[in-house]
Formats: sequence, C-alpha cells, structure tokens
Amino acid sequence: MIFQLYHAVPIMNKILAKSDEPYTAHIANCVEELKWIFNQKSSIIKRLCNQYQIDEHRLWAGILAVVVFHDIGKVTKQFQLIVKKKLNPSKNYRHELASMPIIAEVCKKLGPLYKGAKIPFEALIVMTHHKLFTGRMFERESSTSPDYLPELSSAIEFSEKLLLENGVSLKLKMDNTSNPYEYYKKIYQLVLQSNEVLDTREQTIFSLMKGLFHYADWYASGKRLPFAVTTNPDKLEETLKIRATRKGIAYKGLTRFQEKAKNMNDHLIVRVPTGQGKTECGLFWALNHHQNEKIIYLLPTMVTSNKIYQRCVEYFGKDNVGLAHGTAGYFLKKEDEWDDQTQFRQMILYSKTFMKPVTVATIDQLLYAFLNWRHWALIRANAMDARIIIDEIHAFDAYTLAIIIKMIDWLINTGAKITVMSATMPEPLIKLLSQHLPEVAVIEDPLYDRLYRNSFTFVAKPLKAMVPQILKKLKSGKKIIVVCNRIADCQEIYKKITKKMKSAKDTMILHGELILKDRNVREDYLDNLKEDKPFLLIATQVIEVSLDIDFDCMFTQNAPIDALIQRAGRINRYGLKKDTEVFICEDDLGKKPYEKEIIKKTREVIKPLKRDSLCEFDFKKMVEKIYGDIDLTALPQYQEGLRVFDENQYDRRGLMDLDVTEERLSTRLTDYIKIDVIPDSFKEEVLSLEDVTLLEGYKVKIPLWLYRKCQKYEMNDIEFVSVKYDPEIGIIREEDNPTTKIV
Repeated sequence: MIFQLYHAVPIMNKILAKSDEPYTAHIANCVEELKWIFNQKSSIIKRLCNQYQIDEHRLWAGILAVVVFHDIGKVTKQFQLIVKKKLNPSKNYRHELASMPIIAEVCKKLGPLYKGAKIPFEALIVMTHHKLFTGRMFERESSTSPDYLPELSSAIEFSEKLLLENGVSLKLKMDNTSNPYEYYKKIYQLVLQSNEVLDTREQTIFSLMKGLFHYADWYASGKRLPFAVTTNPDKLEETLKIRATRKGIAYKGLTRFQEKAKNMNDHLIVRVPTGQGKTECGLFWALNHHQNEKIIYLLPTMVTSNKIYQRCVEYFGKDNVGLAHGTAGYFLKKEDEWDDQTQFRQMILYSKTFMKPVTVATIDQLLYAFLNWRHWALIRANAMDARIIIDEIHAFDAYTLAIIIKMIDWLINTGAKITVMSATMPEPLIKLLSQHLPEVAVIEDPLYDRLYRNSFTFVAKPLKAMVPQILKKLKSGKKIIVVCNRIADCQEIYKKITKKMKSAKDTMILHGELILKDRNVREDYLDNLKEDKPFLLIATQVIEVSLDIDFDCMFTQNAPIDALIQRAGRINRYGLKKDTEVFICEDDLGKKPYEKEIIKKTREVIKPLKRDSLCEFDFKKMVEKIYGDIDLTALPQYQEGLRVFDENQYDRRGLMDLDVTEERLSTRLTDYIKIDVIPDSFKEEVLSLEDVTLLEGYKVKIPLWLYRKCQKYEMNDIEFVSVKYDPEIGIIREEDNPTTKIV
C-alpha cells in the first residue's frame, strides 16, 4: 500500500521531510504508527467518545488528517533549501504555520468534532506541534509569507489518497493560500476571548488527540516502544522472591495488605508502617485486572524516585521503565554507558513525557502538566486511564495537596485509577482523599497496630548537648542517625562530633547543599553499609523519605509528629533488632522549616516519653491528637494552592502553554528560593567533561540571597559561582536568617 502511494505522485520524491527522509515516506510511516497507537488506546478513546458524545469515526478522521497534513508546510522553497543546507535557518518560515491554510480547510470540511465545539482541534494541534501556544508565537513570520512550491498540489493529492486508504474521504479545494499568520491570530483570539476556562471536555479531547499525534510523529522518526507491561501479579511475586533471597531476607509470602491490594480494582488508600512492603502493595494493585494501562509511580523526592526506579527495573525490565525528574538524565547516564547520544536523548524524552509502560517520577513532573508546562497535553494523555500510585502523601504541604486534588479530579474523569500511600496519614487527610476518590477502599493491617520496634525518650535539652551520649553509643558498636531540621545545625553538630573523634571514616554528613555527585556517592555507600559495623550518619530530614536504611539508634531534633514517625522508621526498619532507641531532643521552637504551633503540639504529646516502647497504634493516636481536628481545605496554604491553580488555568484558558519566559509556577510552597549553581572550585573538572549531561553532577542548590552575593562568570556557556564548597560538609556560608526554610 505504501509502495503504491509513493508512486501515485512521483513528483513528490524530491521533497524532503528531513535531511535523510522523503516527505512521503515520513507521512506514510506516521500513519502506520498512528494506527498502532490508536489501537493501543482504543479503550480510553471509546470511553471518552461515549462520555462526550463524539462520533469515533469523526475523531479518527480528525487525528488522521492531523498526521497526514501536519508537515505539509514543509513543501515550501524556504524549508527545502534549509533542509538541503542551501539556506541559512534564520531565513526559515515555520513549517507548522505554513501548514495552517491547508489544515484550516480540512477543519472546514470535517466540521466540528462534536456539537457545540468552538475550537478547531486539528488546526490547534498542527499549529502547536513544535512551538508553545502563547500570545507571542510566530512573531518573525507576522510580516512575511511562505513560498509554496508547485509540488503543494501533489502533496495534497498524496494526502487525500492516504486518507482514503484509511477510511476517510476528503477532497480539498485550495484556490488560494491566505496569509498563514492570520489563522494563528484567529485561533488565539478564539481561545483568549472566552471569559471562562474551557471545560474539562476541551482539555481532555485536545490532550488525547495531541498525545496520539506525538506518538505517531515521534515513533515514525525513532523507535516504537511497548505501550504497557505484560507482567502479571504472579510474575511480580516470583521476582519479589528472587529479590528477597539476593538481599538475604527470608521470603514469607505476601502480607495480608498486599494480598488485599492484589485483588482490588478500585481506588485505594494504603496506610501501613515504613519498611513493610508498601511499594510492592501499590504495584500488585496496579497489575490487578491490568489490560493495557500505563503504570505511573509518583514520589516526593528525586532520591526516592531513583530508588523506586531501580526496583521497578528489576520487576519490569529496563526498557519498560522510565524515570522523570530534574536530574534523571544525570542519574541514567551514570547508571549505564550510552554510546549513541541520539538514542539517549530520545530515551530521556520518552521518559519525561511518560511514554514508557511504567514511569517513576517526582510528583512535580505530573503536577506541572496540570499547570500547562511543556508537553503537558502528551503527559496528560499518558496519564489518562493509567494506574497511578502516589506514595508518601504525608510529605506534601497543604498548598501542594490542593494541586494534587485538582489533578486527581481531572484524572478520575478520564478513567484513571489511583492509589495513595503513606505510613502516617491522619484522618482529615483520609477524609479529604475519600471525597475525591469515589468508592475508595482503605487498606490497613491490624497486625501492624501492635508492631513495636523502638523505645522513645524525650530529652529536655538541645541536640547539640547530646554529643557525649552520641559518641558513647557509637563506641558501643551502634549504627546511629542524628537528624537536624536545618543544614546549619547539621554542619555544626558534624564539626563538633568529628573534632572529638580520632577518625571520621565511619561518619557521614548528608543534606541538600552537597553537589549531586557527592550526594549520590554517599547514598550509594549507605545502600551497601555493612550491618555489623558502627556508623554515624548526621543528616537533615532528607532521610525521611529518601533512603531505605536500617540503623540502631537515633538522636533527632523535635519536629512534627508525622516527620518524627518517618525518621523513626529508619531505626529497626524491619523489626528484627532488639534494644533500638530514639531520642527526641528539645530545640528552639521558633525555627523553620516547621510551623511553631505544630512543634508545640508535638512537644506536649511526646514530653512524657521515657524509654517508652511505642507501637504503630500509639503513633496513630499521636497523629490524631495533633491533626485530628484540622480542616485541611480551610488552611490558607490549601486555599493558596487552589488560587494558583485556578488563576493559571484562567490565564491559559485551559489550552495555552505556560510560557518559558514566564516565571515557572511552583508546585511546592516555599518562601525560600534556591538556585542551582556550579561552584567555581569544580571549574577544571566541569570544563574537561565530554558529556554535558554530567554537568548535573556538579550542581548544588543555594539560597537566592547567597547567589546574589557571589561573583559569577561564564566559560564555554557554563556559569560558575564563587561560592565556598567543602567536599566534606558541603556549602560553607554565613548563617542566614533563622526564619528561612532550609532542608
């Protein structure tokens, strides 16, 4: 069939889509990929067509026309000279804009996608398939015109035959090709003139159609991936047994809550203690009644995402799992050798757009799609009908929680199934989630209510006064964690302790102001720490959700009760040790990053503790005593999250992109801005790198006020900052305002 189409219009053979690919070949390949992805997504397509009363054949005709005509603007003198390297690219006329007169005629012939549709979806997809949809698109082209080649009529003839071969009859009359820029302005004004955000239907259909298009276009230019995993729960359990054996853990079968999850198909809330197999619980649920859905596993931090990614690779295979967060490229490059840079970039693109069968990501990567940031429509299309696991929900403040709830509402409307998990989930949070997750089941296991792991003692003096006791425990052979709420305290205590030690080789500091390379080395070391060796880790709250570690003793500054429970989960993690202890020290109640009132309430609850053995049921009672009467939706931070989300959607009318020149909207509430920098002490190492991806390893976040104070200069387009950096303890700086937020 494709062979016949090529020869139906031989005059087209010299027209290129890319430097090494004829136009007709690219379009024909795109159609083949579209048919494949349309079949893969047939379930969600049928669901949405039924839900929004759209004729499925009309949807097929529309997206097929997009694929067939999206590059017809390349049949211009400017593009063909540029692709043959005979014209400076600065003289180009954007091909997607040059396609607009033709695709506008297609929209007129096809008619509205559904009754009352205001937006010509097909034209909008073609117009935005390379550029962000903003009010400043195509400014260079506003006063020029494309020089269409005589072959344009043959290209249209080729397209009409290709459409007909795939069940769509469309005869175009192109008497003239009006100024393409006028078509962009019409669509922009059509969207902008709406006084309200275009409803969920418009966003959903646009996301679905644009997602289908990108699959077709990208796969035709690269490599097709499996759409979903074929692993079933039984196969996952077999892999779980092998993994347990390799780690030296006796496999005792699935837990009761894992068995429940394995047999449930509804939305799920999971509240079980740390170290008991929550990750596998979520995955068993995701695989239950699994047809052809993608699996998306969302976490609060990049470190936890890396760990869960590695585990999912064991379960599903490397080719089936993507990783999406700010430094994913660096992590993946460090994990594997990549000789082919084109393939590496393609793999990163597929990962960050959630195209892999399984995607592990920080939750921000999906939240940004609901703030209309980069590839948002494709990411949303991949989240439709997916199995989505949101882990460590306790780690998000009320502001982020509000945006998560908005995201959940949209996803459920598209058929997505959602599981939310945490060891510490107060009743107000469960109540809020239950209001937005219809027919949700809550999984807990009463067996864990009586799980005793550690003794707890409240110490009525600051953490820094406990140095003698810390050293004594270390000398007795214990593995100890010291947890500080702020980096400055962490560095101060590290210096104080190591000054009293002959050797610091069994002592480590870990916090957020180490360059990524140094932090990764330390995390890897902790992953392989020998069980029977004394060791001292001095860290900030990065350890709460970042590391799968098992220590004997903890000294921690007072913090909110849920944070303390998460920290304590790193002591006797698997419940197999004896005489493990947690000491909670009283420190300045006025310091950030925590709210003073929550710290005070926590203090009152834990003050009576003196070598008390606490079980999980005790933790639940403590959490409810502090948070039980809070209305999350009434909190100012929650309301602020709703306001930011709604205002952003109104500003973009639901369909426009967040402009990269605008300030990127935050998915986390912070009054303390931090900037990624490369300390100039690493200048020689960085300039000698052959792979720019590895630059990420030398970056560290520093406060904006410090960045402004430092000298900056560029070499080879890389900015270096004269901030002091000690490879042992990280960024060295004057103490900042004690009310600021540093973790």
